[in-house]
Amino acid sequence: MKYSPKQYAQALFESLKEEKDVDSIFKNFCSILLRNNDLKLLSKIIEKIEEIDKEERGVVEVKLASTKKLEQEIIEKLRKLIKNAEIKEEIDPSLIGGLKIQIGDLLIDGSIRAKLNKLRQSLI
Repeated sequence: MKYSPKQYAQALFESLKEEKDVDSIFKNFCSILLRNNDLKLLSKIIEKIEEIDKEERGVVEVKLASTKKLEQEIIEKLRKLIKNAEIKEEIDPSLIGGLKIQIGDLLIDGSIRAKLNKLRQSLI
C-alpha cells in the first residue's frame, strides 16, 4: 500500500507527541520510508509536518504581497488583528500597486492589477 506525504507526516507527528525517544522514532521512520521506497517524499513529508504543527498550535499563515516592502507598523497592526499570525511578505511588482492578503484559504486582492482586470471584464 502506498502512503501519501500527509499520512506519513501525521503518523510521525503523532509518534513524536507520544514518545520521548526521538532518535529511535526517526530511525524507525527512515527505515519505513526506505523499505517502502518513499525516501523521495521526505521534503513533502516535512512540509506536511510543519502544516500539522501550525494547525495544532493554532497558527494562522498570512501572506502579504505588495510592490514594495511594507512598513513594520502595518505588519504589527496585522499581528494585533490576527492572533497567532505567521506573516510572510512577498514583493510582487506585477501587482502594480495595492496589497494582496491571503489568510488561509481566504484571498483579499486589493491590488491595482486586480482592479484593472475587474474593470476590463466589466467593459467586455
